[in-house]
Amino acid sequence: MSENPMALTGQQVELGIARFLEAYPAARREVDDLDEALATSIGMELTDLRQQHALELMDKTAKGRGVSTMVFMLEFALDTQEERSRFLEKLEEAHRRAVGL
Repeated sequence: MSENPMALTGQQVELGIARFLEAYPAARREVDDLDEALATSIGMELTDLRQQHALELMDKTAKGRGVSTMVFMLEFALDTQEERSRFLEKLEEAHRRAVGL
């Protein structure tokens, strides 16, 4: 895991995006349709533009399903329910400490 135990690693985020796009072919097509000309016109690298757009689509999909984007990302970024539960427990504990509970 990353240095911050409350954050996914870059590799986990990339895996989560890849799995999300595999599970949602329409999102995959939308991301793949972004091209170098568009990226250049807005001053971004194509890979960064595609990653950003995939995350936006993931956020929109999560909200449409009535779940938080983080919980939705965890479904794709972590392999098992046990890993997801452990991650969420750590996140909740950090939140409780932050608010003084």
